[in-house]
Amino acid sequence: MRTGRRWFGPRLGEPTDVTRLLLFVTSAEASFITGAEYVIDGGLLLGPALQAESA
Repeated sequence: MRTGRRWFGPRLGEPTDVTRLLLFVTSAEASFITGAEYVIDGGLLLGPALQAESA
């Protein structure tokens, strides 16, 4: 998948994107999660991997 953009998300991130993740990980729904690292970048880090795969 190649595009002229550097990210694969449909839009740029907003502060509310981070807020929603924080609300989730501090909620009862995330009580089974004992440790994780979350990347909130709209697919920026995934982009080069997808481009290399399709080359």
